[in-house]
Amino acid sequence: MKINYKSKLICSLMVVIFITALALPVFANPNLPGHARAAHLQLPNQFTGEAAYDHIYQLTVEIGPRVAASAEEVEASEYVFEQFEAMGYEPYYQPFTYERWEVEYDSQNVIVVKPGRSSETVILGAHYDSVPGAPGASDNASGVGVMLETASLLKDYRTHATIIFIAFGAEEVGLRGSRYYVNQMSEQEIEDTIAMINLDMIAGYGDYLYVYAGDEGPTWVRDMALNIGTNQGIEIRSTFGLYWDGYTGDWSDHAPFHWAGIPVAYFEHWNWHDGPDDGWGIQNKELGFIYHSPEDTIDKVNVEKMSHAGKIVAPLVYEIARTPLRNIDSEGVGKSTAKYKSVGALQRVR
Repeated sequence: MKINYKSKLICSLMVVIFITALALPVFANPNLPGHARAAHLQLPNQFTGEAAYDHIYQLTVEIGPRVAASAEEVEASEYVFEQFEAMGYEPYYQPFTYERWEVEYDSQNVIVVKPGRSSETVILGAHYDSVPGAPGASDNASGVGVMLETASLLKDYRTHATIIFIAFGAEEVGLRGSRYYVNQMSEQEIEDTIAMINLDMIAGYGDYLYVYAGDEGPTWVRDMALNIGTNQGIEIRSTFGLYWDGYTGDWSDHAPFHWAGIPVAYFEHWNWHDGPDDGWGIQNKELGFIYHSPEDTIDKVNVEKMSHAGKIVAPLVYEIARTPLRNIDSEGVGKSTAKYKSVGALQRVR
C-alpha cells in the first residue's frame, strides 16, 4: 500500500493543533481586542502572589500586630508608603482623627493616584491595621499584599479611568479610614467613581474565594469579577441562595463606598456552606475561625489560593479602568458596556 506521507503529516499537525487548543486556558481568545488580550493573558500570568507574600511577611513578622493608632500601625503605613514609592508612584498620607470611648486617636490612609485620561475613577483598597494580639496575616496583610502586587503590575498600563490605590487605617475600630476618605469626597468625585474593589482576608485561609456586592444585591462589578474568574478556570463564588444573595454586610471598607452609591466588589476567602447553621458560615472547615486571633499567622497563608484572587483582581481593575463607563448603570447596562463583552461583564453568573 502506498503511503501518502504528505497527508499523514497534515493529519499529524492537525492532531497537535487540536490537542494544543484543548490545553489553552479558556480566556485565550484570539478574537479579543488587544487590550483585553493583555488583561486576560499578561496580567494573570504576571500575578504570582510571591510579592504579596513578601509584603505579608514584612507586615506580620517584621512589624507584627498593627493595632489602630499604635506605633506599629504607623510603621506599617510607612512600609506601604515606601513600597508605593519604590514602584515609581507618588503616595501621600491622609491623616485623620477619630474618637472612641471619648478618647481621640490618630491614624492615616496611604493613597496613590495613578492618573488616567479622564476623571472617571476606580478604587482598589485594603486595610493594613489588625486587632490586638493578632499578627493579621489574613486580616488583612493579605489584602494589602495583593493590592501592592497589583499596583506594581499596573504601573505602566495606560487607562481611560484614573486608578486610586488606598491602604486604609483603623478599619478594625469602625471602618474609620474608609469612612473618612468617603466623607472627604466631593459630589463630583463620588459621581466619577465607577467602582470600588475591597480586599479583606484573601490569604487563602478560607476554604473558598468569594466576591460580593454591597448590601442591596448584585452589581455589574461583582458579576464582572465572577466572569473573569470563570473565564480563567478559577473557582470563585458569591452568596447565592443564602441570607445575603450575592452581597454581604457592612463590616469592611467597601461599606462607606456602597452607602455613597458607588458599585463595590468585596473579595475574601470564606466558607458560607459548611459552618454552624447560623447564617455566618465558617472561615475554614478544618481549622475553624482564625481571624482576629493569635493564630492569624503567615504559616497558614496559601500562596496559590491568594494568587487566584490576584489573577482576578488585577484584570478586573484594568478592564474597568481601560474603557469609558460614564453611562453605565447599576445593572451594567449602558452604551459603553458592549466593549466589556470580551470579559463577560454582561453575562449573569448563577
